[in-house]
Amino acid sequence: MSRRWKFVSALIETAKKRDQFYSTWSCGAVATSSLPLCRPSHSPATGSLLRLQQGQRDYKMPLNGGGQINNFSSSSSRNAFTLGKHKVSMKLFSKNRERLCQRLREVALVVEQPSVVLLQGGESTTRYCTDTEPVFRQESFFHWAFGVLEPDCFGAIDVTTGKSTLFVPRLPESYAVWYGKLWTLDDFKARYAVDAVHYTDEIAEQLAAITAPQPAVLLTLKGVNSDSGKTSLEATFKGIEAFKVNNTVLHPEICEWFV
Repeated sequence: MSRRWKFVSALIETAKKRDQFYSTWSCGAVATSSLPLCRPSHSPATGSLLRLQQGQRDYKMPLNGGGQINNFSSSSSRNAFTLGKHKVSMKLFSKNRERLCQRLREVALVVEQPSVVLLQGGESTTRYCTDTEPVFRQESFFHWAFGVLEPDCFGAIDVTTGKSTLFVPRLPESYAVWYGKLWTLDDFKARYAVDAVHYTDEIAEQLAAITAPQPAVLLTLKGVNSDSGKTSLEATFKGIEAFKVNNTVLHPEICEWFV
């Protein structure tokens, strides 16, 4: 068998395994290490976050287009986004944030007033009226900046200092009945190598504190994708009306770095 044919055969087998996995996934029947990856049909509808949290078990879970979340560890050396055998350190996402801040500091409006980049991650959804959740894919700009795989999160970056804050959903303790120990804020902080982690119901309070006593301008993402013609997801939250929001500066600047 020629080397080229061996390569093609390997690609075919990989595709078969992938299709078989996702076919089984959609039926809610995937299980590894005796623990189910998918939530029971009677469990809470926002199970995507909890399924991802099971990365702290002894298995890895395909997501984000075939990526995997490593077994959880507080060791920063193990914090990586994995695509097959290739690992991407969380330091890359930190570097992305640093480069973005450097570029934004050159913008006159940002220099004149304290500014905070606010990005909203992808939202968890269900299939029609059921509680069945499709495989989650993270919003691209949010993933580029934070590397976060879970849905329903927000991320903030202080342009002046470069410090990053991640906001995650506050889950009821009852969710642990189905999924075991839930991740703490410290777990998320270690996993994604950010400066601080808070719950999404604290966004308004924490954003106000980032640049206190001076009020901050929130730089939100709004722009049209030149390929699809669709508009990007602009961050919004309860209480945003109390902030000054600029949605014209961020999109062209982040697109210069985003690849």
